[in-house]
Parts: sequence; C-alpha cells; structure tokens
Amino acid sequence: MTKTFLLTGGAGHLGSLLARRLSAQGHRVFSLVRRGGHALRLEDLGGTIARLEADVADAASLGRAVAEARPDVVFHLSSSVFNPPPTLDTHMATNVGGAANLIQALEPFPAAQIVYASTAAIYGNANRAKEDEAPAPATWLGASKAAASLLFATHARMTGRKITEFRIYTPFGPWERNTRLIPQIILSALDGKPIRTTEGRQTRDYLYADDLIDLMLLAVERPHEGWRAYNAGAGEGVPVRTIVATVLELMGNPVEAQFGAIPTRPDEIMEMSADISRAAAEFGWRPSTPFMEGLTRTVRWFTTNADLARRLI
Repeated sequence: MTKTFLLTGGAGHLGSLLARRLSAQGHRVFSLVRRGGHALRLEDLGGTIARLEADVADAASLGRAVAEARPDVVFHLSSSVFNPPPTLDTHMATNVGGAANLIQALEPFPAAQIVYASTAAIYGNANRAKEDEAPAPATWLGASKAAASLLFATHARMTGRKITEFRIYTPFGPWERNTRLIPQIILSALDGKPIRTTEGRQTRDYLYADDLIDLMLLAVERPHEGWRAYNAGAGEGVPVRTIVATVLELMGNPVEAQFGAIPTRPDEIMEMSADISRAAAEFGWRPSTPFMEGLTRTVRWFTTNADLARRLI
C-alpha cells in the first residue's frame, strides 16, 4: 500500500538513503530541508520526492511542513552532531526542541507513526547495552537524545501513538558526511595526506547503512503498539585503529597512519558494541552486509565520487 512519508533530516546521509528506497517503492516522500541548507544528496532524485523548507527547531515552519505533507509515517532523523561538538544550546534546540515541536505538529494526525533515529550515545560508555538499561550519557549529544527519547515514550503512553526508536551505533557507507572517520581517511589518502588520529583504541560498532535502512523499514511493515526501542548495530565493536589500517590497505597504503598524533577527547566514548538481540527476535533482522564488503563498497564509492564527496556536509 502506498504511504506518505515525511523525513526530518531528509537531506542527510540516512535521509537520502531512505528517500531513495521509499521513492523507488512508489511511496510519496517529503524531505525537510532547512533554508539555505545542504541538499546535494537529493539532487539526483529530481521530482521523485518533494522538498519542504523547515527547521525542526522552529515550531512554526515544522508545523507548516507537517500540515502540507499529512504523513502516515514520520522518520525523525534530524539531529545535532558529535564532531565537531556544537554548543549545549544547539543540542537542546535540535534534539529536545525538535522532538517537542514534532509531537505538537502531529497533534492533528493521531494515526501517524513516528520512527525516531536516536543514538547509542545515550548509553554512555556501556558495552553490549540492553534497551531496558537506564540512560547514562557521557556527552551532551547523548543527554539531549535521551531527553527526546523520554518525550517520545511519554507521548506514546499519553496518546497511544506508535513510536519506534532506533538507538543507532555507527552507520557508514556511500553518501556519508565527509567529516566522519571513514570518509576522512579516504579523502585524506586521495590527497596524499597522512592520517593523523588518536591512538585509536576506542571501539565502534560499524553498521553498513543499507542494512540500517532495512531495519528501519521493518518498523513500518510491522508496527507495534505504543513506544519501543531497539539497538541498531552490527553487534561487534571494531577498534578505530583497525578501521584506519584496513581502509588504507584497501587503497594500497598510499599514506602513513600517524596514531597518537591527536589527543583523545576527554568525553570520548571508549567502548561501543550493540546488543541486537531484540531486533533479531522481534523483526527477524540481522545485518546482511559483511563488514569488509561494506567497507570495500564504501572505499570504491568515495574514490569514484571524490569531488562530490568533498562537498558532503
């Protein structure tokens, strides 16, 4: 059945992948783009999706966009970033204010489902965290996303709205922002620059983005009553230094990796590995793309599209 989808953060990495998948399936897709915002990832989609100018931190513009789209499902992807770290005000306005504004904007559409892209940063330094564990964030990003989670869970209890939250670990793949680790390594290597990084002992759970999109769409195909959270990762932590070394190896080791050239941030999360047993049990989902295959595809895409990739923010 054809549905109408509204994507906040629709011009970002995950938003553009969702827009592609949903439009190819014949759905109506509205992507929110901030005024003066960056929409490079949507340019090749032409008229297959509709763009609406709005900012989740601005209740009036978000309300107009929701009223125009009249969505069956909202993928709430808009978020502040971890690196470079913005101010606390930005985290609060985007993540907490954005969630509150969306809840209010959807009041005339009580049947609309929300799929919320949260973050594993709400767990702080926890490894193999369960969804029922109390949040213990170690960053403002994690704290603000946890606060938004609380708003959505409360809203679901008050209204019965169907809300699915995905606590996302580290997605990667084509179209990723060029300031993220893997694109940074590739583009720096292509420019002949050594890779200056921390000691790289922190672990990250890398999930190929297409597999994450598969999981998020299962929430629409198999909606549940009320609010429910799921971890979204590959289920295995990989040290950052291994990521750096492997990417360079796939590229033929064109430059040197300088581990320890950059100090580790005081608020760095050192261990991140997902327990994905709930998603596996309730959706029958597991990642289908082996890590090395996803990494190889990613290196190939960024190498082939380097000029475009340098403009992705």
